[in-house]
Amino acid sequence: MQRAVKQLMLPKKNYTNLLMLLITIHFSAVKLGAEPVSMYMHTVESYDLEVVFNVTAHSLTGKSSIVYTGESKEKIGFILNSNFDISTSSIGKTNIVLTKEDEFDPEKVFANYGRMGGINTDKVAFWTANIPAQYRKDRKIALKIEWTGILYVEPENREFSRESIALEVSGTIGQEGIFLSPSAYWYPYVPESPATYRLETRLPIGWNGVTAGSPKWHDEGEYAVVEHISNQPIDGLNFSANKYIVKSVDHNGVIVMTYMLPEEESLADGYIESSIGYIDRYSSQIAPYPFPKFAVVDNFLPSGYGMPGWTLLGSEVLRLPFIRFTSLGHEVLHNWFGNSMWVDYRGGNWCEGLTTYLADYAYKNERDSSAGIEYRANALNDIVSYVDVEGEYPISEFTGRQNSRDRAIGYGKVMMVFHMLRGLMETRSPTLFDEIIREVYIENQWKALSWEQWQASIEASFGQSLDWLFDQYVKGKGIPEISIQNVQYDEYDSGWQANFEVHTMPDEAHYSYMLPVRHYLKDWSYDDVSVYIHHPIQKVRIVGGSEIRTIKLDPGFDILRVPYALSITISAFFGSKDGILVVSSSSPMKDSFLKAADGLKREGQMIVLDSEFTDEMKDHSIWIFGIDNKLWDSYQQPIKELSSSDSSSITLTVITIHPTNPKATIVRTACTEDADPVAGTRKLSHYGKYSYLKFEGDKNIEKGTLPFSGENPMNWFVVD
Repeated sequence: MQRAVKQLMLPKKNYTNLLMLLITIHFSAVKLGAEPVSMYMHTVESYDLEVVFNVTAHSLTGKSSIVYTGESKEKIGFILNSNFDISTSSIGKTNIVLTKEDEFDPEKVFANYGRMGGINTDKVAFWTANIPAQYRKDRKIALKIEWTGILYVEPENREFSRESIALEVSGTIGQEGIFLSPSAYWYPYVPESPATYRLETRLPIGWNGVTAGSPKWHDEGEYAVVEHISNQPIDGLNFSANKYIVKSVDHNGVIVMTYMLPEEESLADGYIESSIGYIDRYSSQIAPYPFPKFAVVDNFLPSGYGMPGWTLLGSEVLRLPFIRFTSLGHEVLHNWFGNSMWVDYRGGNWCEGLTTYLADYAYKNERDSSAGIEYRANALNDIVSYVDVEGEYPISEFTGRQNSRDRAIGYGKVMMVFHMLRGLMETRSPTLFDEIIREVYIENQWKALSWEQWQASIEASFGQSLDWLFDQYVKGKGIPEISIQNVQYDEYDSGWQANFEVHTMPDEAHYSYMLPVRHYLKDWSYDDVSVYIHHPIQKVRIVGGSEIRTIKLDPGFDILRVPYALSITISAFFGSKDGILVVSSSSPMKDSFLKAADGLKREGQMIVLDSEFTDEMKDHSIWIFGIDNKLWDSYQQPIKELSSSDSSSITLTVITIHPTNPKATIVRTACTEDADPVAGTRKLSHYGKYSYLKFEGDKNIEKGTLPFSGENPMNWFVVD
């Protein structure tokens, strides 16, 4: 789950039925002239918005007042959805002429462009006007605008995806509900300038709406009028509205709320209780909660977003029993990191990985340290599975999740960077890492922070340059392969010593890292030491007093590196850029298998019939659909198979290592006679850490990992 990302995806609509308002200004559509940034006022102090929604017509009509502040300039400008229309605009009592620029370079008109994440210029227009001469000396200028537009996405085109955010809806208005993200560009807006807001919305009677800020509402004639005031600066408003049942509790001055649809009303008390727990946790760990409210909001769309002072979760997500104890905390934490201490996206997004580390990972690690080890191992496995050499990029270029590769880099790899930083800080003090997190937040609240600023703050507290870590893992690409080699073990009357080499590949990368080295004694107790590795082949010597069984390098998966001794999992195929999905040409389920394969296929992969399969394809990663597939018996049979006790609607998927190409995989999907392979494979991307999965319909009824086979090059055992 994550914050709403500024990416617009709108359907093509026919606007001929839109009732046009009386045009009282003149504007022209032109191509951008080369106006320098210095000519524009680009700092906004506040927005005052009044919006009327017509859910039947899928439309909105708005009035806004944007207060610009700062040094006087010649021009003002803002952006708005390119399909929207403006009817009036004025400064003071003077009507002004707006120019609409459908093609423009945002770097030329917005100062510090890209700091807060940028915009989608394909779906937005830049509107600009000359400031009347009598106002050019004013330090504050209020631009008033009236606008209207239509936003709607057909139900079959709505989807929330953990793997591909490009499928998600940025804005829609309809009788089933309203959802608007900043990337719908639904109101006149100046990027890169967080500001305070007042938003008044008029909705159908019986509806309520939610956005950032303190709410109040009343009925007025044919409308339910809802007002929100945000005195904290916000960079772009999200808005959701529906026939909500609202519940609230005052917790130490923070209003904790739920906005539930009737079907989820019974969940309200539990979500309020859990929200209070997370607010207290992070208020103690970091700083006081920064917003006047926190609301858990039910969404008719499938979603999982965290916005300033609220989170928007799809109805199906809310009903999952584990969400209160996992993902909810992640969204609450975003109110500190992401929503009140912002990301300077020009140097990469550190926020999702840090939030994952202090929430999702932390909860598992606190309940069971072995679960924490598993979480780190899975994060490393995702990097290896989803990130190939051609598609890899450094952490400093991650801005948001668009696919599995982005998630592996921006969530998993960033999480591991913070985990390694914690390990380093704990060599000085067990509390130093937490102190740094707290101090950085307090010093940078309501500011945009970069990776460079993180590094400077951490180095100041640690008292040592960390260029070696940030250059490799934040600015650089790749993770090392580590092995123990050439071990010489000697026992003496007084103890033992082991001399060995640590090999780090690729050697041209010259990786440096703190390597945990563990040796197990005969009774399986163990001792740990940390060794600073800074050569591709580095000699290490450790000694002890009691006989040992084995030496293991990084047994807890505490550093960024290629993981070994892990089971092969479904994610490995999803990360294969040249994978081939093969459908039986003679199967009665052929059409369903083709549809299932199309939903599973990733960029660069291809779908073929078994009759089209060639010898040149044999060494690729292969996904075989149907036991009547000509390829079914061409490879070693999987350990897990359908059984006679299975019901008639079972879909089983199993992955194994390719027998002739150890870097490739073989996946098989088999179905009983009444199964729907589309339903039985639709959720597989959510189960990437498993080796086999059995679905009855679309419900998972069995899952697991197959045993690892092979040697771990990071372990060495004493030979008796």
